[in-house]
Amino acid sequence: MSSQPPDYHALCRSIWDFYDGHAAEFESRLGLRLAKPMLPPPLRGKPVAMMFVGLSPSLTARTRGWFAETFEEAQEHARLRRYVGPKTEGHTYSTYYGPLLKIAKLTDVRLGLWHQDADWLVEFTDLCHLPVKPNNKLLELFRHRPDVREHCKTTLTKELLLYQPRVVVSNGCETSECIWELWGEGGAFDPSRHSPIIERPDLGCVFHLTGFITPPRTLDVYGQVRLARELRDSLNRPQVANN
Repeated sequence: MSSQPPDYHALCRSIWDFYDGHAAEFESRLGLRLAKPMLPPPLRGKPVAMMFVGLSPSLTARTRGWFAETFEEAQEHARLRRYVGPKTEGHTYSTYYGPLLKIAKLTDVRLGLWHQDADWLVEFTDLCHLPVKPNNKLLELFRHRPDVREHCKTTLTKELLLYQPRVVVSNGCETSECIWELWGEGGAFDPSRHSPIIERPDLGCVFHLTGFITPPRTLDVYGQVRLARELRDSLNRPQVANN
């Protein structure tokens, strides 16, 4: 693996400064009032085996106390994030993260969250850390602003080198399309020629492109089992090493 993984604080600062510096411009272009970016989680002291990647943070998470107005508060929220739990607990959002955790547990019961008794950790991030809805607004930025596209690619690359997950699962068709554009074989995804599983030894992981796992558009139970089997196969293979 990489001998010098990225610095977590520097990674968070680059995310915050990029979106904070473009906030007024993006709001004007998109006609939206944007919240501050949601930062990725810190390292938890256990190996991360699986990482789920969404397109951007859910605006619903705003009601769960996940967004902050300052960089220091955003880092603290990232540290406290527990993902699943009773609604009475802060920093949880079981409606979204529960189905993802279920897929992880179907893959291997040793997978779990940082505050659980787990051998391997499941973590979560987003291709874009700025909460932008509807998705087509974000896709407009991604596809027509080279600086946004490059920032998303550079940031996720640094996150993968920092957390070193063996398996990376995209949640949602739009997320999968973007990841294919960034790390696929070039051109549009062609189901008659291309595989939704992308091996990237340079990143030390395997991407699994999926449709929506979380509400309101979810995988049926058969799709969940098929996905878990594919993920298990990748998880049990020797880890690909980056150079």
